[in-house]
Amino acid sequence: MRENQKQVTPSDIANHLIGYERLLDFFKEAQNQTPKGIGLKKDSKASGTYILLQFKLGDKRVAKACNCAFTMDGIANALRKAKQVSEALGKFSSETEFLAWYDEHILEKNQVKNQGKRISNAIDKRV
Repeated sequence: MRENQKQVTPSDIANHLIGYERLLDFFKEAQNQTPKGIGLKKDSKASGTYILLQFKLGDKRVAKACNCAFTMDGIANALRKAKQVSEALGKFSSETEFLAWYDEHILEKNQVKNQGKRISNAIDKRV
């Protein structure tokens, strides 16, 4: 072995990971940073790889989608959403209220994404 070649140690292994290995390492770090009782799970489908949030709802542990792809940005967003879910689980008294909040804030349902299209559709229908 060359003397000037630096050996890789466990503390700096992340600096030597490439591509998918780096993504998996980042995901494992994010899993370690989730609040107690909340987990991140990788879910692979034909259309791509996504992240699910796992938590206890009532008496069952559930895995729910969080609209986060398995990318660096998606993992960071999933971690942020996991923290929001942890806070919300302590705030709501009923599962129905929590699930309504989850749909609105985590899945971002019922939000206008492109108001321009809605206005043009309304005009077309009126004419």
